[in-house]
Amino acid sequence: MTERTGVEMEALTGASVALLTVWDLAKPLEPALKIDAVTLRYKSGGKSGVWTHPDGLDDFARQMLAQAQ
Repeated sequence: MTERTGVEMEALTGASVALLTVWDLAKPLEPALKIDAVTLRYKSGGKSGVWTHPDGLDDFARQMLAQAQ
């Protein structure tokens, strides 16, 4: 049996890898640098349709969604 992951999983993985790359390059300058959170805030499409994080969207996410529409 196989199941496919949604595109949000690929996006979260890509964001995590990008953040780890920045962390790796910046650690000589700031060894205490940390990545606090990578969080899915909104998605649309797929089996579950539109989903918004229970904590809602911040201003930046609202602006990005407004520009995309």
